[in-house]
Amino acid sequence: MRMLILDASIIAKWYNKEEYSDKAIEIREKYIDGLLDIKEPALILYEVSNAIYKNDQLNIEDAMKAVESLMRLIEATIEIPSNEDAKEMMKIARSLKISFYDSSYIQIAKKYNAKLITADDEMYRKAKKLIEITHIKDV
Repeated sequence: MRMLILDASIIAKWYNKEEYSDKAIEIREKYIDGLLDIKEPALILYEVSNAIYKNDQLNIEDAMKAVESLMRLIEATIEIPSNEDAKEMMKIARSLKISFYDSSYIQIAKKYNAKLITADDEMYRKAKKLIEITHIKDV
């Protein structure tokens, strides 16, 4: 089974209607159906929940349901970094001149030899130097 790393720009599309939400939802459905596996850094809860919070189209009840759904879907995918993982994230962040947050996705992709899916143009451009990465538009 193929493992994917989905950054927050993808998982947020599960709840927020944005460009390429349809493609992100297709990935989610394949994950739910057991056709692929995903791993996520611990910060995914906070990044995606913040995107849900900022979505004015969701009332408070729908936003809480979205966070509950998110927790159910990602609970088993969360990767808690080791000391070595954190040092590798810092190395990646510094070498690519990206945030430590973004480096966590790249580090997990490297660790598991997994493909990273993103909708972030800068992440795509910089990370392809180190890992297999696909922009959501090409999924």
